[in-house]
Amino acid sequence: DHSGKLRFTESITRELVYDRLTRKALVQLHGALAQAMERSAQRDELPAEDIGEHFAKGQFQGKALDWFDRALEQAANTVDTARTARILRRSCEVARAHLAGPNSKDAVRRLTAYTLHLGEALIASGELADIESLTSEGLGYAHKLDDLPLLGQLQRARGRGRIAAGHLDTGMDDLNQALQIAHGL
Repeated sequence: DHSGKLRFTESITRELVYDRLTRKALVQLHGALAQAMERSAQRDELPAEDIGEHFAKGQFQGKALDWFDRALEQAANTVDTARTARILRRSCEVARAHLAGPNSKDAVRRLTAYTLHLGEALIASGELADIESLTSEGLGYAHKLDDLPLLGQLQRARGRGRIAAGHLDTGMDDLNQALQIAHGL
């Protein structure tokens, strides 16, 4: 556009460009775009979520997660739970891809926290379909980290999700386990 930004206004243009680039070139393009966006982020008031997405597509997962965290901070100031859930879902995807990387412990810690926050957001919005698998995934990571406070919070979230889904017995079991963890701290 007139400001010098690369913007595809029609999907056919985007598809033609994407079809002609190699995977490696596309990754490099996203990485370079993310770095340029990062340099002008404050001046141009660019959405942190967009910058994070380009870092993720440019295979800079650590930077992507940093920008998704900023986007979550911005979303916390709104009542847009759908946006918050979308950012958290994408954060989980990027953190999962980062698990085998050199900073895998940081990725595990972040993924565990993201699963907790996404679980809480989904419970608040009544979207219960993924609660069980999501909070169980987070519990598995919290066990690996040996992080009792996070383990208790995830146990509580899974219990709340189970109760909201009508599984009272297993939900109450989770809540009792969360209470035992809290008392053991």
